[in-house]
Amino acid sequence: MPLNAIAAGPSPGPTALPTVPAEKLQHIIDNVIPVHPLGHPDFIAATLVHLASRQAGYVTGAAWDLNGGIFMR
Repeated sequence: MPLNAIAAGPSPGPTALPTVPAEKLQHIIDNVIPVHPLGHPDFIAATLVHLASRQAGYVTGAAWDLNGGIFMR
């Protein structure tokens, strides 16, 4: 069975929104994330479902960075 990983960046949810002050979050969006918006949980979930599907059977040993360009290989 192939092993893959998803390295998700900041997204609106129960971790980021209540714990990061609004001003700091806006700074991160404007200055740290190259594509600017926060990631969307639906996109992260859809990628996870895709990687678990038979269509992704040829993908193995990969880390998918879903972080808007914060970290690029």
